[in-house]
Amino acid sequence: MLVSDNTSYEYVMHVQEIYTDWLMQKQFVIGVSIGLWDTIDDIAYYCLVVLVTVYHSPDELNAQDRLPVELDGVPVRVQDVGMITAVTLSASNG
Repeated sequence: MLVSDNTSYEYVMHVQEIYTDWLMQKQFVIGVSIGLWDTIDDIAYYCLVVLVTVYHSPDELNAQDRLPVELDGVPVRVQDVGMITAVTLSASNG
């Protein structure tokens, strides 16, 4: 698989910085990261990955909670990850 140079990683990081706060206000969104969007032609493109607790199709969401398919030319992919909880490990003094 080839990674396209159509949109640079730096540009995608810039778009992520601009939109993360806005995306995090949407229902079910718990994170925003950068990933690769695979296509049929075996070329991957950088994209924003929006992490949600539960995937809902756009017609199931209020207009203000719908996620865009792209932001400033960067594709947006929705990834259902479920609930994420922090785990604290303690050292055993055996």
